[in-house]
Amino acid sequence: MKKIFFINLIFFIVGVNAQEKALLGNWQLTKVIDKGEIQEGFRVVFIFEKCGVLKAARSKGEKSIQVGSYKYNSKSKILTMKSDLDKDFRGKAEVLKLNDSTLVYFKNLAEMTFLRVPDEEMKPLEPVIKSKPELNFREEDFWNENGEAKQSVEEQIAKLPWKFIEIANYLKHYKDVIYTVSSYKENRSPNTFIVSERITFNKKENSIDVRDYSISNKDYIEMTTNEVPLEIMSALDVEEQFHFYPSDELAPFRVVGVEKVDTIFGELDCTVVEGFDRYSNKTKYWLINEKPGVFAKIIVIKTLESPFGFASIKVLKELK
Repeated sequence: MKKIFFINLIFFIVGVNAQEKALLGNWQLTKVIDKGEIQEGFRVVFIFEKCGVLKAARSKGEKSIQVGSYKYNSKSKILTMKSDLDKDFRGKAEVLKLNDSTLVYFKNLAEMTFLRVPDEEMKPLEPVIKSKPELNFREEDFWNENGEAKQSVEEQIAKLPWKFIEIANYLKHYKDVIYTVSSYKENRSPNTFIVSERITFNKKENSIDVRDYSISNKDYIEMTTNEVPLEIMSALDVEEQFHFYPSDELAPFRVVGVEKVDTIFGELDCTVVEGFDRYSNKTKYWLINEKPGVFAKIIVIKTLESPFGFASIKVLKELK
């Protein structure tokens, strides 16, 4: 009898340890069911480490911080978290499901579902460049003293490598244009993340929609559609409103030349344009001549007094 007792005890201890070990790791919140309402599109990652250390990151690839502590009773399936930062990191939760890929618990009258994130996906991305990018042109560089443009709009448009119909006909064969973006703010380390421009071509309506899309959350960042019918592009006045689609239009702008740029496709000719976007931010584009609608890189600078100014650089990562 004693032998059977000890064997059962060993299996019980192994089972408990397995459950506790299963909780260790990175868990991204993907769905919350609150009073019957399903909420999705979350990015936060809970990180359960050894010795009861609880950490969190705003999303995959971002730096994590310690937010509190935790204890898990695998017998009662109760997860207890303690934190002074936020109610999401404190309180008791009833674990409904826990395996190698999924964690589901019930807490504060809501059911919360998490998916495991491999360690390699949690590593912060390297910044596109280490130092903050700069753009030295000024708005007065585009105008004469009498307020007239130094170079005509028609002259600048003639130098551009793309027309809208060429952009639409090229992008409609792809699903995503993916960029690596680094954002630089004063006295802070660069924040680097991945963005996608999701392309939807409606063959029946002969229209194209390109919007920012979160691949990790499987949802659009911009929820309002931006569908553009291709047929109306035959009108010149409409065509002239879409020089840099799907990126921001620049006004004023000037073409400063053609440069060879190392890209994921090798060294390609890029038309370089600088100007000001709709928010009056300094902006510089590298348009890949042979790939309409695809940019090798984009720099944006908001010149404001500290701490409101910022700079960002976007570099092409993938076209698929």
